[in-house]
Amino acid sequence: NAGARFVIDRLARYVPGDIQLGQIKGTLAGDLRLEGFNFRSSDWEVSANHVRLRWKPLGMLGGWIQIAQLYLEDVKVNDLHPEVTTPSDFTWPNVPGMLSWLKARIRSFHIAGITYNKAGNKAMSIEKVTAQAIWYLGMMNVKEILITAPEGSFYGILGANFANHKISLQGRLLPHQALYGLDEHRIILKLAEEKKQRDINGTIRIISMAGNSERVKLTTSVSILKGAITLNEIELREMGRSGALRGSVGIDMFPVEHPFKINLVFDGLGLSRELESTKTVSGMLEVKGDVKGYKGLFNVQTRGKPWAQIDAAADFEGNYDGIHASNLQGKFMNGTV
Repeated sequence: NAGARFVIDRLARYVPGDIQLGQIKGTLAGDLRLEGFNFRSSDWEVSANHVRLRWKPLGMLGGWIQIAQLYLEDVKVNDLHPEVTTPSDFTWPNVPGMLSWLKARIRSFHIAGITYNKAGNKAMSIEKVTAQAIWYLGMMNVKEILITAPEGSFYGILGANFANHKISLQGRLLPHQALYGLDEHRIILKLAEEKKQRDINGTIRIISMAGNSERVKLTTSVSILKGAITLNEIELREMGRSGALRGSVGIDMFPVEHPFKINLVFDGLGLSRELESTKTVSGMLEVKGDVKGYKGLFNVQTRGKPWAQIDAAADFEGNYDGIHASNLQGKFMNGTV
């Protein structure tokens, strides 16, 4: 154990932060257990009550780091970043030179309990994370992902190529409590970086299920340039209901104020999914603002029997304290507002 501690202490010197180890059991040659681990830097503090690493040193002869099991128990992550942070930048990360030629495989990765704290307050907890992972010369493949939390579970696979700057995610999100009868959400995400302009583009597709039936479909293109995220060509449809919601949403995370813009158009939306009806709703919504406030306009028109048609439009503005509408105009049963 003294030899294992000596080697770990020497390796820890290359880590940008302070590492404290508890009792060490086992050997570096195959089965290593740490009873207590703590890492602290200026921005993060990470601790675990128990860490177990089982690996096969002979794999190094073939150029591979082969880990049979990496198990962590009761992990606590404390975010020490100040409340006033630097602007977000979503530029694709560059892989350090050492990792670009590394080959590694983890057959069993397991975290039993994760707590994330921000500014001393509990922000999120995860009950379990399990997966298998392969890192090969700058390419990563994570399969059999299982994440369980109080809100639900996620199953999926993740692939990323840090040389060609591509990432894909495919998974199933199962909430513990169904919302509007939707008990499963199937997610497909594909992103790739345009090297000339350094922006990231791709698509997101979400299919929400009710039992074994597809109920709601959402598709959108994604564009990310530094801190600006834009969803274009949004289309939201519900099976059995006429019409669709289309539009775009954009938010810039780079300025501290996070300015955003929303443009939505709904065309011929049926008022009922279960019952056939000739009455539909069409209209638009435009909103611009930031964290301090917002303003916009909307108009809505229903179509059906002449006596039941409604037209309405208004401007509005608001903030965290409330919302105020003005310039309200409307028509109903041959009357006006």
